Amino acid sequence: MSLPAPALLSARRPPNQPPLSQVSPTVSKHIDFESGLTYYYDASAQTSSYDRPESYSTSLDAFGEARNELLPAADILSSRRSNAQTPSEDVDEVWSKYVDAETGYPYYYNSSSSTGESSYERPAGFSTIKSSMTATQRGRVNMLKLYNEACSLQGSGDYRSAAAVFQTLADQGHPLAAHNLARLHERGQGVDRDPVAAIRLYSVAAEKNVPESQYSLGCLVRDVMADNDEAAALFEMAAEQGHAGAAYNLAVHLAQEADGGGSAEEEERIVDLYRVAASKGHVKAAVNLGVLLANNGDPSPAGDGMPRPAKPPPTKEQVAEGRKWLTVAADAGDGAASFNLALAEEDKERMAGYLEAAAEKGHVSASYNLAKTLIRGDAGKVDLDRAAELLNFCADEGDPKATRDARKLMKAARAQEREAYEKVKADREREEAEAGERERLRLEQMRIDAAQKAMIESAGGGGGAGGGEEQAAAPVQVDRKRGKPTNEAVLRVKAAVAKRKKEKEEREAREKEGR
Repeated sequence: MSLPAPALLSARRPPNQPPLSQVSPTVSKHIDFESGLTYYYDASAQTSSYDRPESYSTSLDAFGEARNELLPAADILSSRRSNAQTPSEDVDEVWSKYVDAETGYPYYYNSSSSTGESSYERPAGFSTIKSSMTATQRGRVNMLKLYNEACSLQGSGDYRSAAAVFQTLADQGHPLAAHNLARLHERGQGVDRDPVAAIRLYSVAAEKNVPESQYSLGCLVRDVMADNDEAAALFEMAAEQGHAGAAYNLAVHLAQEADGGGSAEEEERIVDLYRVAASKGHVKAAVNLGVLLANNGDPSPAGDGMPRPAKPPPTKEQVAEGRKWLTVAADAGDGAASFNLALAEEDKERMAGYLEAAAEKGHVSASYNLAKTLIRGDAGKVDLDRAAELLNFCADEGDPKATRDARKLMKAARAQEREAYEKVKADREREEAEAGERERLRLEQMRIDAAQKAMIESAGGGGGAGGGEEQAAAPVQVDRKRGKPTNEAVLRVKAAVAKRKKEKEEREAREKEGR
């Protein structure tokens, strides 16, 4: 068994795991439950190490100030140590580590001392990782250091150097090195892209129960070798170890196999697998789980990869859980989740919001539905420009309905433009005609006023011997429809002219009689 990287120890240490011992205020000794190895965890730096800190003392760590009350004096240990007793560790050429037969407590014995010195204190420079390991174990430690070095090279982008170290370790049976080397071959980083070599190396690590290798191997077997059954078996092994991607892929495979005709137990297992993957942050699993629960969908993916709806209708609890998972996926930026939330939304404005979020992620169906919403103004807003943009996007993605609707929208837009142009043109012509008519009437009124004035002047003016002031004639009004003086105005003019003529005649008669 290869030693896991110290960083992995820190990552998988349970937060509430009690330490085996407290080395210092910040450093504690723990056991890794998966490998059974002990290691030291520094809480201040949040790092782990197999190397024991220099200041660490077993006796002080385990017993502290109570040591003298619980343990015999160190010189007694030397006297009752049997010469036949085998040391538990050879610290160096002088010191050895023993276990006291009566107390079961470890101590250190100096074989070069004439008095046979014993001590509970660890000799200076002693390192458990170096002294307690067998030759095989020390080789594994060296492999671990090389593996960590290769991971650092890979992380810095020096893939060629990392591949060389991973190859050396993989040749010695290091499963994680084989896995990382397989990934480099799969991606063509630092080495030639070689799916066959990747499959071979993933197989080495998968046989040693590395879940990530089982998952990656399953993907290659499915995609390169087209062996869905073998891929499902690999996904099964990785899913049993809690691998989210494997659980999702296995659920998809089982749904495709069932094709809508699976038993209740099979469908329940598919839901459980999606739930395992979704709970570990797998977004697509959350989407499929949400659709299955909220719509009680058939777990076999339809043409767009989404489960197909089926009867009977879901329960309220299923709908609530389904919407929860869809919301989780939508918050993670998944367009399909936002689209499905839109389909289940009754409020038009919220529905448009979900469609907009999905369209921004390039979801074709959401883009098409949003375009129709903007054309109809369902959410209280009409935006034909945005609708045309969305329909053109869908058409570019190969949606025939969008192509047809985009043409219709363009035709309607051109018709609206022509209608608007004709309306503007007609309004302008009407305004020009009305302005011309007003000018004509103004000129006609001026002509009539001038004629009226001339008629009055020709009839004579001023007062006579027997008359008072002469009455001013009312202005002539123009008939706005016909542009001619009205009958009433004409009669008034005639009456005024006749009155002045009569008054003139009477005045002339009186003047004649007076002579």
